[in-house]
Amino acid sequence: MPSVDIYSLNGLPAPYWFIQLFKVLGFILHSIPMHLWLAGLPIAIILLLIGGVNGQMFARRLLKQMPVIMALGINLGIVPLLFVQTAYYKVFYPSTILMAWHWLGILALVLPAYYLLYLTSALVDAGRKWLPALSGCGASLLLVAAGLIFASAWTLMASPESWTELWRAKSIAGAATGLGSNWADPVVYLRFVSICGLALLTVTFWLLFDSHFLFVEKRGGAGKARPDFSDFMENPRLPKSRKKELRRLRDAGKLSEEEELEALEYGYDEETEEGDAYQHWALRFASVLVWFGVCISLGSLWFYYYKVLDGPESVTGVHEASMTTAPAAPIDPTTGEPERIVPVWIPPITFAGGALFALTVILGNFGKIQGKFLVVLVGLCEAVTLTFFAITRQIIQNEQIKNYLDIRAIPVQMQLSPLLVFLLVFLFGAALIYWMIYAMVKTVKR
Repeated sequence: MPSVDIYSLNGLPAPYWFIQLFKVLGFILHSIPMHLWLAGLPIAIILLLIGGVNGQMFARRLLKQMPVIMALGINLGIVPLLFVQTAYYKVFYPSTILMAWHWLGILALVLPAYYLLYLTSALVDAGRKWLPALSGCGASLLLVAAGLIFASAWTLMASPESWTELWRAKSIAGAATGLGSNWADPVVYLRFVSICGLALLTVTFWLLFDSHFLFVEKRGGAGKARPDFSDFMENPRLPKSRKKELRRLRDAGKLSEEEELEALEYGYDEETEEGDAYQHWALRFASVLVWFGVCISLGSLWFYYYKVLDGPESVTGVHEASMTTAPAAPIDPTTGEPERIVPVWIPPITFAGGALFALTVILGNFGKIQGKFLVVLVGLCEAVTLTFFAITRQIIQNEQIKNYLDIRAIPVQMQLSPLLVFLLVFLFGAALIYWMIYAMVKTVKR
């Protein structure tokens, strides 16, 4: 396919580095809530049905948080999509037009999933079990379908050489019907599976964060809980037999103030075992999740890096009417050989990062690293992992399309007014997101 004449384009409204920075930053911020609903939702449903006391506790807490998490993911997803449409429109719009009905179908999947999550949260709050599991399962299936469509769109966007055959197969009188797809392309599923593996790592971090910060901090100062009642008969932690005995003494006028105060604060005068048990369970379960996440993400990325992108051939642009294979990498015009898309430094660092993430969690499980310090370290591993993945993903995308559209060579025609408006809206959105997270934290602490 002939390359785009970059001088015929309108030009970039902001510097190349600015567009890449916010595209990557937006994707990182979007990834965290996206991972929680992609992997956290089915995990929560399973734990709600067959988990123990602590597993069900995490499931109910996560399901109550899910509507806010979903709102965060949708709003944060606007930022990377905005910059895709700004700088990559010459590859974004042709690919999404070819699969227009699939692309529009995302709305038909996400909106009912959003409402189902609200229903799930309400049913969990009411103490139900099977009904929230059913509605949550429906929401999860809809979101997985939407995720596959996104993976299909980004894969097709990076394969301009496949558009011509797809258009010929799915057009009427030269007009695209919007019924094209690249579901036969294995890269679609490799991308999705790698995201699912990274999603398990995000759920691992969130599990530890919830158990060590959100759950524990609902206790009062000095590690003590605060009873919100004035009569020891309302104390849910005081045994019934003790309540009867104390009530008899009080009715007889023989109950001392010291005994009454002791009964009032029973179970609240020191750290309860409930929080410790939840934390220990979270560490054990996190050590299981992290290995699944590392194996799934690194396994799929290894295959993607070495067998697909830098392999001799990959099935790209395959659709119902054509089984044509195209080179996985752009062709070097000087040698006629496929160019290396993945820089040699990316795979080793990727695998080392995944191993470091797993090692940190395992050390926490064996008590070598404890408490909130462990959660902070795991959070740093999560941030580095997502940042590195987003950057390498962007590098690979630019390399895949550079023979058709070299983003770096497009002239810049600075538009300060839209740029300032974007920055102001971005800051306002960041403040709004902070408020949403604050509201969610208050809710899960109650």
